[in-house]
Amino acid sequence: MDEAVEKFVLIFTGSFELLQQRFDGPRTSPNQRMIDLRLGLRILPELLCQKRDRFVGFDVGNRIGQPISLLLACFHQRGKVPFEQGTRGKIQQAVAGKLAHILALRLQQRDEKIGGGSSMCRQFLCKFLFGFIHPATGKCNRTDLRDQIGKRLPGLSRKHRSDQNRQQNHALHNPAILEAGGCFVKEEELSPLPEAHVTFGQDTRAQVTSMTQVCDRIDRCRQFRTDDDALPAEAVELARELLEEATRGQSLAERLQARQMAAMMHDAPGKAFTFAMADQVFRAPTAAREAKRFRDLVDDYGVPEYLPLAARVAMRVGGIASAAAPEIVMPLVAEKMRQESASVILPAEEKKLRRHLIRRREAGMRMNLNQLGEAVMGEEEARHRLEANIARLADPDTDYISVKISAIFSQIHLVALDETLLAIKDRLRLLYRAAMTAWPVKFVNLDMEEYRDLRLTCTAFRELLDEPEFRKLEAGIVLQAYLPDAWPVQRELNTWAIRRVDAGGAAIKIRIVKGANLAMEKVDAETHDWPLAPYGSKVEVDANFKRMLHEGCRPENTRAVRLGVASHNLFDIAYGLLLRAREGVEDRVEFEMLEGMANHQARTVRDAAKGLLLYAPVVKREDFHSAIAYLVRRLDENTSPENFLHDLFGMKPGDAA
Repeated sequence: MDEAVEKFVLIFTGSFELLQQRFDGPRTSPNQRMIDLRLGLRILPELLCQKRDRFVGFDVGNRIGQPISLLLACFHQRGKVPFEQGTRGKIQQAVAGKLAHILALRLQQRDEKIGGGSSMCRQFLCKFLFGFIHPATGKCNRTDLRDQIGKRLPGLSRKHRSDQNRQQNHALHNPAILEAGGCFVKEEELSPLPEAHVTFGQDTRAQVTSMTQVCDRIDRCRQFRTDDDALPAEAVELARELLEEATRGQSLAERLQARQMAAMMHDAPGKAFTFAMADQVFRAPTAAREAKRFRDLVDDYGVPEYLPLAARVAMRVGGIASAAAPEIVMPLVAEKMRQESASVILPAEEKKLRRHLIRRREAGMRMNLNQLGEAVMGEEEARHRLEANIARLADPDTDYISVKISAIFSQIHLVALDETLLAIKDRLRLLYRAAMTAWPVKFVNLDMEEYRDLRLTCTAFRELLDEPEFRKLEAGIVLQAYLPDAWPVQRELNTWAIRRVDAGGAAIKIRIVKGANLAMEKVDAETHDWPLAPYGSKVEVDANFKRMLHEGCRPENTRAVRLGVASHNLFDIAYGLLLRAREGVEDRVEFEMLEGMANHQARTVRDAAKGLLLYAPVVKREDFHSAIAYLVRRLDENTSPENFLHDLFGMKPGDAA
């Protein structure tokens, strides 16, 4: 959308040299210019509501702002975008009136050009916007355009311009004046224009309007400071609007994938087969053993019904062929699994990873990379993982990584706490130094997995950042809301971070998640006959997540602690969007999602939140079997009945929450 606006302005002002620099090649041909002009006319009127600040307050002589102002003023006078009731409608009226009067001032300056030097642009404007063309020549010159516009827009004496602009700007930024009817131009004072020949495409209008509703709801929460009692209801409505926008933006491939995932939720044997396939088949040491386990699973569960017909046939044929030629069949099966998981587990190979990172960056998304590898059972593998992360920080395409302390130090023993802490801090120093010496400075985030690592990780994090060497380094840590200890730890970190900032140190970041290791925590508790460390119910986890969200969005905390809200739950995301807007901390709270999970939803959240951070594991081809645990966790999240992702793939607007 921003690109369409930029093209429209450059073409409309006749800035073809700059257009050629920005969008070279066939995209700047006359035919393409006409297409871009039409697209601009279709989306620009709605942008006044969606991104109002961009168009307010242009100087009269601003070559770029004036034609946009002209267009928006004309559209508003024709009623193509009806003024709404209440304060927002008054803001719309005031903005439209301001743009109309700016245009009137321009018309009085006969030496000024309207629209820039392109007869094609003038003809297009007259024909499609004002519905007229010169009866004799079939064309329209600048004088015709000025005269026709002058008949339709109110004039303004130049001596009143300064007072007028001051009143307009004051009204636009003073809700009290707007609420009292203090806008300068009333809707009925704007002379009507004839119906234009340009029409909105239905899809374009619906898409822009839907995102406009999202932005409007957030704006209202920011302006009127919605109280805690009303915030949940507003969040439900915002979640519905986000879902509508996400559903509308789904590609064909994403719809097919969502349909297949939704079918898996209702195919119990197929779901069990998928879990067992990911967890068991590729752990065997030889292809023959892999093939035997593969055939056993097909015999036990049958071929999953949720798969397409071609995939089911291929699986049957592969099962039979694997008995005769396991060395040929099983590598093909492994390659198919790699392809299916490529959207959630990125290849660590340099060229492939760089291409993906560039695509995401161009799409307005940042990446948080987590290096996977062999299970860290000893110090040799721990050193390899540490070196891999240091190398990742040296990569110019990487600016953000996540690492667990258990991935860089294998001998964690809480009974030898001091010695363990010293060793962990030694490893982390190497990472932090690598982050600081890079340009620009990279970000290191400490991931959390097991409950036993919570206090140990937090202590190492605080003690290391208190060292003079790292006082100016901004770093992050993860807290899991399914742990009752998470909220007290968050408050401790906030208090410590405020003291650190007051002493001249850098801020930190806390990333809050629901929790990613519940199955292992249950196994650990049963094995040792311990109480379960996480909360016992999903309701308690969700409540603690909201409590941590409120704590993280308090302005006195955000000055020292940036907050990362990691969730795919649209209700949590909507609640977070409204809460951060109400508290005025939108620049200190960002949203994070998993790479490859519900990409259509991620794009919508990116647009609503003005940015998005994607968490993505990366693994080398030869270490792909090490990513099996991550795949199993993602499958567990997708299929757990209490999880939002379980219902997302089949969810439609209007379904029961």
